[in-house]
Amino acid sequence: MLLILLSNLIVTSFLVGLIWFVQVVHYPIFQKVGKQEFHHFHTFHTLQTGKIVILPMLLELGLSILLVWEGHGIDYMLSTDNISENMAMRMGNFYSYSFIALSLTISLWILTAWIFVPLHGKLGNEKTGYDKEKMKKLVRRNWFRTILWSFRLLFLIYMMIETTNNIYM
Repeated sequence: MLLILLSNLIVTSFLVGLIWFVQVVHYPIFQKVGKQEFHHFHTFHTLQTGKIVILPMLLELGLSILLVWEGHGIDYMLSTDNISENMAMRMGNFYSYSFIALSLTISLWILTAWIFVPLHGKLGNEKTGYDKEKMKKLVRRNWFRTILWSFRLLFLIYMMIETTNNIYM
């Protein structure tokens, strides 16, 4: 359980660092690129960013599912009276917390697929992609993803603190 939670924390930490870099540095650079170079710049950005984020995002999703699976095992263990009432009280929230963590991951995937992939598709259009309003929209909307990922990281830290306190108390 702790290994899966720690792995979640590590992968999410990487993704949060990356999204903050993209939000504060990289996306604002889009407006600094000239119209002539923008299509090539954006194509390069999309391909290279995809290579960097796909594996960690898949890991984050898989680890989030494993966390729920582990939480289910704890929930089952609690229901079979194989542990003390005190331990049951302290571990009872883990299953609920793991669902919240998974829900945050799924929300990030939905935001990415439904908002950011289409917006990058429009920006990647060779004829109409250079659009400063679309670039500004990308930065504004990406704040939601940045904040949501940051919240997920804080939530996982909280889960780690709660879990380790419950195990070692």
